[in-house]
Amino acid sequence: MRQAAPAPIPVRALIHVTFHMHPGRLGYVREVVRGIQEARFTALDLIVDTNSPKTASWLSEFGNDVKFRVHQSLGQSVYADLGVS
Repeated sequence: MRQAAPAPIPVRALIHVTFHMHPGRLGYVREVVRGIQEARFTALDLIVDTNSPKTASWLSEFGNDVKFRVHQSLGQSVYADLGVS
């Protein structure tokens, strides 16, 4: 027997996710966004703050459900300094 979907959380949520663009971290940010979307808020404004305009095109599967704000003044990723790929 199929269970009914849980009721939406009765709030409007404004959530910002900070993501410093690094191709090796795209899987991580995708899972974060999916997890937030699965929470089923009554209304959700989800914004990804990033340092690269490429982020929006690489996460295009979310369509208009996610907004992107690019802050190009953030400079290089700390991941490069740490040797993370």
